[in-house]
Amino acid sequence: MEQFAWTIAGAVGGIGAFWIIIRYVLNRLDGKVDKDVFDQYCLRVSDNLENGKRRFDKIDAGMKELTDAVNRMSNEITQLCTIVDSKFNKAKK
Repeated sequence: MEQFAWTIAGAVGGIGAFWIIIRYVLNRLDGKVDKDVFDQYCLRVSDNLENGKRRFDKIDAGMKELTDAVNRMSNEITQLCTIVDSKFNKAKK
């Protein structure tokens, strides 16, 4: 029974200490940043994320165009190789 009491007392003490630390940290953070300053910071972060998204969308579109061009070039090279091979085989006979 004594071990149970010590366990409960330790758990309550640990939870209490954790709560005191969290409250202390949150109170210190609350005084550090004004709400308007934080809102402006969030707005800047949001704008930067939107600008980054637009840039990546442009890069993605450019990569799609580049991939399409490489695929077309690959098809043309395959056709050219087929034509050259058929001409070479005819000349060989």
